[in-house]
Amino acid sequence: MGKTEAGLLWCGNNKCFFVLPLKTAINAMYDRLKKLCGSEFKDRVALIHSDMKSQYFQEGAVNESGEIDFDYCVRSRQLSLPISVCTPDQIFDFVLKYPGYEYKLATASYSKFIVDEIQMYSPDLLAAIIYAIELIHKLGGKIAVVTATLPPFVKNELERVLGENVAEKDFSTLGISRHNVNVIEDKMDSSYILDKIRQIESDTVKKFLIVCNSIDTADKIYSCLSEELEDIEVNLFHAAFTKNDRAKKESAICNVSQDRSKTEVWISTSVVEASLDIDFDILFTELSDLFSLFQRFGRVNRQGLKDFTDYNCFVFTEMQGNAKKYHFTDDTIHSLSKQAIMSVDGIISEETKSRLIEKYLSAEKIKNSDYYKSYCDALEYYRTTPDYLNGKNDRLRNIDREDVIPISVYCANQEEILKAQDVIRSSHSDSQDKLKASEIIMGFTVSTAKYNIDKYKTKDFVDLRYNIIPVINCEYDDKRGMTIVNKDEPNITNEVDNII
Repeated sequence: MGKTEAGLLWCGNNKCFFVLPLKTAINAMYDRLKKLCGSEFKDRVALIHSDMKSQYFQEGAVNESGEIDFDYCVRSRQLSLPISVCTPDQIFDFVLKYPGYEYKLATASYSKFIVDEIQMYSPDLLAAIIYAIELIHKLGGKIAVVTATLPPFVKNELERVLGENVAEKDFSTLGISRHNVNVIEDKMDSSYILDKIRQIESDTVKKFLIVCNSIDTADKIYSCLSEELEDIEVNLFHAAFTKNDRAKKESAICNVSQDRSKTEVWISTSVVEASLDIDFDILFTELSDLFSLFQRFGRVNRQGLKDFTDYNCFVFTEMQGNAKKYHFTDDTIHSLSKQAIMSVDGIISEETKSRLIEKYLSAEKIKNSDYYKSYCDALEYYRTTPDYLNGKNDRLRNIDREDVIPISVYCANQEEILKAQDVIRSSHSDSQDKLKASEIIMGFTVSTAKYNIDKYKTKDFVDLRYNIIPVINCEYDDKRGMTIVNKDEPNITNEVDNII
């Protein structure tokens, strides 16, 4: 069994909240628990995030008439079911002390919380989670933090807020070795990767994963490899695809390990770090930080059954592209992570990974980092600013992104989009028809930075009554995703996948 089963067994016969960082992870967990609960799932497990109704619609959470069960949606929102799978935004927002927040905190007082992959959060969201854990603990709620990599300073913070009521266990000594690491002190280079693929490819080594820190670097690597590897399938996967195309790519990458007959190369960003159950033979990756790096290692030789006497993980230590330009990885943490991984050459055990984190990313060493300072500032804000109406924040995440439709996608599907828009705006349409129409339109959208909307929006837009979706002037195709045309301006779309 893995940490998911361990967490659920720990919850036992108690009200349970399973908190995960990514919608894809949440949807996968909901689907898993739904199957375990069988036909009674609507009385046992709930999904709570911003696209809950959409996911219920896709999952077939319908009533006896075959229509989406809106009563199930209401009970989910009311936190009334035994198990809720959710994002931190949906359950820990009581730290903002908005009017009526007390019911969530009261519910938390007799509940158990499983917080998974706590290392993946931005400093402000991590501060909200730590403060929420402190409040829950004071009222009698229980918390289990389960994670593959635990930052030492986060461990210290948990011990501080929980006091003497802490039980901890490190299972890394029980894990089997799966990875053989070669560190290259240079920027990721497509020529190097090309040579390695041609050298390594064999009857038993066919699946290659390349993980970049930003979309622009991923696109550059894809351009070279797709041109040179004419006899090998090369795919690109990141957040700048429409929801329809991204769903297809998620399904395809998850099925990689099922078909051993063909060679495949997948180039991606941090969207593959967690939640996707994928198993490749070889990994080429840029170094972001040690926590992300070890998550990426987990996409290779997952069961430890493949031969790894030769290198199966190639790590490039130097930053490049928009990831470097906009400092998407804290400079201090990246430098310390580089020192740590440079000490590795060859097979690395799970225990060694934990030791590297403890040694190089100790709480003392990262105290001068911008990440730690931002965390402390956010924690102080949540503690000392209880006045929601006069506060600066009305949400836990500072999300500077919105959904748009690329102009080429809009033109190609204009008739279908406008027909769906009419259904949504019509007073004669029922809730079921409006939800289905909304799903059609949202399938053509891409999430992008607001900067791109201000710069490149056209006169066209889609009116959903509750939301306006702009159409923007950009390039798009189902192989490379969305690309802003004007190269003279900073391309925020192609900066990085901000999945946190």
